[in-house]
Amino acid sequence: MTKKQKIRKDRHTLKAYEKKLRARRQEIGRKAEVYSLTGKKQRAAAIGAAVMGLLDDLHNIQAEQEKKGKPLVDGSLFWGVDEKRVVDTDGKKGFLYTVFFMVKTADAYYTEEQVINELKDTYAKMKAETEEMYGETTDDEYLEEDE
Repeated sequence: MTKKQKIRKDRHTLKAYEKKLRARRQEIGRKAEVYSLTGKKQRAAAIGAAVMGLLDDLHNIQAEQEKKGKPLVDGSLFWGVDEKRVVDTDGKKGFLYTVFFMVKTADAYYTEEQVINELKDTYAKMKAETEEMYGETTDDEYLEEDE
């Protein structure tokens, strides 16, 4: 790869990285842990109670975001359930369930200042790498338009 090709590739990579940084959205997550003895009915009741509590949280989050004019991103809601067999202090066997959700908001994850600082840092690293490979490199070489 020549120096010019490396610089062209770096420019393309930096533009793609900037686009990725600007597209990232804030994420909100909640989790609930519940303990249940063995038995299908007890387990279903415990998980159901955890899900209902998290649904209330989700509706509150949705209402807050709509008040701010920044609704939740459609299709970004992710639910999960984790099951772990446990034994309590009395020696009774049961299950520990962790129920959680993650959802994205319309708010940007990074501020404009953070994006610019991250791009400057990345540019400096790319330039240093190019200089290590090919010798002295000027900023003008990175600003030249492709032919």
